[in-house]
This record gives sequence, structure tokens and C-alpha cells, in this order.
Amino acid sequence: MTTGIMQGVLGGALALALSAGGVGAQQAWPTKPIRLVIPYDAGGLADRLGRMMAEKLSTELGQRLIPENRAGSAGIIAGGIVAKAPADGYTLMVGGTGPHVTGPATNRNAGYDPIKDFTHIAMIGGDVFLLVANPTRGWKTLKDIEAAAKGGAPVDYGSTGNATPTHLVMESYLARSKAKITHIPYKGGGPAIQATLGNHTPLVLVTLSSLAPHVRSGRLLPIALSAAKRHAAFPDIPTFPEQGYPEVDGGTLFWLAGPAKLPETMVTRLNVEVRKALKQPDIKAAFDKQLLISGDDDVARFQAFVAQQVSSWSGLIKSLNLKIQ
Repeated sequence: MTTGIMQGVLGGALALALSAGGVGAQQAWPTKPIRLVIPYDAGGLADRLGRMMAEKLSTELGQRLIPENRAGSAGIIAGGIVAKAPADGYTLMVGGTGPHVTGPATNRNAGYDPIKDFTHIAMIGGDVFLLVANPTRGWKTLKDIEAAAKGGAPVDYGSTGNATPTHLVMESYLARSKAKITHIPYKGGGPAIQATLGNHTPLVLVTLSSLAPHVRSGRLLPIALSAAKRHAAFPDIPTFPEQGYPEVDGGTLFWLAGPAKLPETMVTRLNVEVRKALKQPDIKAAFDKQLLISGDDDVARFQAFVAQQVSSWSGLIKSLNLKIQ
């Protein structure tokens, strides 16, 4: 299921083809700053990608994109804000696997449909997950953690929130290992990492890019990567499949989205501008440094990809029989 998540961001080519009326509409927008809602707190991957795109798009569109962190409920709070916003192009969001796939699938009270109530515009980027431990615990492998948990020691792990991809991937592992480890949800990757650095929560599963500096410094010890194979930048970190859990393989993606029924010319322009920004040398260098993947799909291909993600993740959610609310 989740291998496709990280491999499904396919390239595409797109030429602008606008009618005279469409050009006029495009030139009339934007005439004021644009609100960019970010579904998690500062410090995590969604926040970093959102602010990166806000800077680039502000230059290209001639109006500021103003980031606004609205964390909580696996991105559903942010999703609800944007789903109800006018379809005028002045409210956008960093969408993704959490707010548009796993969150609404596990929360009966989400209040929106992830496909019908949004316009999915363009892929930004994504990452795989890494499970790390505070060094004071002395754990180096999944077996070490399982032994501690099965021996009666209280063991907690932090995630980016209830029903987020990090929560679901970790629960997939726990369902198979039978280890009793308590979930502590946080409002994004930044707070979750800080809790493990402070030894308040001994384990955390978040994105590799967010954890890489702490792994390199030795402040956090890597346990397992949620990928089919080891990462070239960290060849010594074993994967979940290597340690006996072939089904635990996944990550998260983030993209630009807006309310349903955004004008086609506006969506096309934003799609082209995001893809153009991702090709700029400084963005490419930042993605390489942070070990991120990026996308290059036109609108039609990207929207088909989002629909596939909704279908694919729902299989994991059903297998875990997980409902948050």
C-alpha cells in the first residue's frame, strides 16, 4: 500500500493554454494577500514546505502568501477552514496525506469530503518516516523496544497527532508486534520531536527529514525506517521490513489545495508556478539536503493521484479497524 505513496509522484509536462477570457481572469487575480493555512504547528515538514512555497509563490504571483498554522485533529481543523472558504483563490492550504486522506477516513466528525470539498492543485513534496529513541533508554532495535514493553516497562511513542500517517504506520507495526506501547499524539512533528529530545516520550515516529539533524548529532538514536529499502543518506539505519515487519512501509506527502470549484485558470496557474518553483536551484538544493521527494504532475494527473491515495490508505485504516471519533 504505502510503497506506492512514495513512488506515485510521477512527472508530467504542461503548457499553458488559456482562452482570452481565461487570461483576463488570471490577470485579475490576485489583487490582495493570500492566506495559506498550514495544518500542523511550526517545526514540522508541512510547516517547512508551506513556508518555502509561500516565499516563492509570493514573488511569482505578486502578492504575499501569508502562512497561518492551524494545527489539530490530524489536519482536520485546517481542512474544515479551507473547505468552507470562498472559492476565490484567497484561501489555500498545505494539504496532504493527513488532512485529506487519513484524517477524514478515521474521523466521523471531519465535516468534509476530501475529494468533493477541495480543489487539489499541485504536489509539493514528501518523506518517509523514521522511528527514533531517546539515547537514555539504551534501545537500538525493534526487538529491544518490544522486550521492554513486554517486560512490563511503560513505553510511550509520540506522533504528529491522532489519525495522522505517523500514527497509522506505527499502529500498523504495533498490531503485528503485539507490543503494548502507548500513543501520545502531538500537534505536529516539531512538538513530538521536542518531547523525545526531552525524554518525556521515549520514542517518536516522524519524517526522516525532521529527524536527520538529531540523528546526525547523536541526540536521538535511529531504530527503524518505514521504507522498502534503506535510505542512501543513512545506509546504516535498518528498515521495519528488515526487522521482521514487511507491511510497515510508508510516508507522507504534502500538496497545495484550495476550496472546491476554484476557477480552472487559477488552478492551472498555481500548478505551473508550484512546479516551476520546485525546479529552482535553491529549492532543489533544500530538498536534496532535507532528503525530500518532489512532484511534477499536471492538474489532471495529480488529482487522479490524490484519488488513488484516498483509496489506498483506506485499506490500511480498515485493516486496523481504527476510528478516532
